[in-house]
Amino acid sequence: MTPNFLQKSPEAESLLVKLHDKHTLYGLAGSHEPCARAELADIMVDLLTLGVSPSESELITDVLMSLVRQAKQDLKQAVAERLSTMDNAPVRLIINLANDDINIAEPVLKNSKVLEDMDLIYIVHSQDKEHWQAIAQRSTMSDQLIDVLADTKDEMTAINLTNNKVVTLTTHALSSFAEMAMSSDLLKQPLLTRDELPKDMANKLYEYVASEMKSQISDNVAPDSRDVFDSVLDEVMAELNKDQKDMQPSDKMVEASEIMHKKGLLDAKTMINNLRLGQYAYFIAQFSTYCHLPLETVKEMVRQETAQGMAVACKAMNILKSDFINIFLMTSRLRGGKILSENDLKKAISYYDKISHAAACDILNKSAK
Repeated sequence: MTPNFLQKSPEAESLLVKLHDKHTLYGLAGSHEPCARAELADIMVDLLTLGVSPSESELITDVLMSLVRQAKQDLKQAVAERLSTMDNAPVRLIINLANDDINIAEPVLKNSKVLEDMDLIYIVHSQDKEHWQAIAQRSTMSDQLIDVLADTKDEMTAINLTNNKVVTLTTHALSSFAEMAMSSDLLKQPLLTRDELPKDMANKLYEYVASEMKSQISDNVAPDSRDVFDSVLDEVMAELNKDQKDMQPSDKMVEASEIMHKKGLLDAKTMINNLRLGQYAYFIAQFSTYCHLPLETVKEMVRQETAQGMAVACKAMNILKSDFINIFLMTSRLRGGKILSENDLKKAISYYDKISHAAACDILNKSAK
């Protein structure tokens, strides 16, 4: 840093001296305490927010680049966290951090607006899958970047992109993920919830799911019951072309649910999987059978914004709180598609927590078939 610059910028001089002293003490002490890391990161951010000329800013960046190169991992992590949300962070410094080990690069790859598409595409081509998976969680991505990520064929990158509801997936990415989903349940479920998934791709996935289910059913039910399940799966496929708000299960769905219940095959996981796949009518039939409740009562339950009825049924049937939360969240489309607020979720969980198992059983028995 030139003397002229320091004379013109006493604030920069003070911060640089402080940075040097703190960094020296940090290295000598070897304690690496969080408060020391935070203080060093704060000084760096303060230097970058000074109102200086472009040339002076480059000189400051040179100093910080030199320091970061020598820094230990925990300090780099603290710096990366702080700089990841700065819109005016130096490009050179951000790119340096983005190409570091993933535990340093992750916040920058996920959040930094300084990184442009070509920077990110280069990182995809030059780094390993952990970097791809972090990039797939960004809130803004171009179609080109999405396609490059899809072409990696990495399962977790595909899952992160598919779960990223802020971006719109390209046709190329959807086609690639639909093919991958044939052998990945973790990808199949979120992919089927994407609004932009073309109907032909969705139908192909549902047909594959139905084929898998038929294979599982043939191993677990008597031959004379298989026709019932085949009919149900055909009806589930037909549901794709129906208004999801109808929610009216067929007699075959109810019959299949009862067979599963008698065989001990009906549980919370099975019902939640149906919700993930958008099989709302079949879920209604299964939940009705599982809780011994009339179909109409269950339909009213899932429409309740307060979720009190569902909380009572789940508590009475010893359905885990985590499963109750999943059911509540995944039936939101049946409540007019209202976006759930954090307060809505807190109220639902609070009701589940407050009601005792005995009280829930008493209420459920009064509503039973």
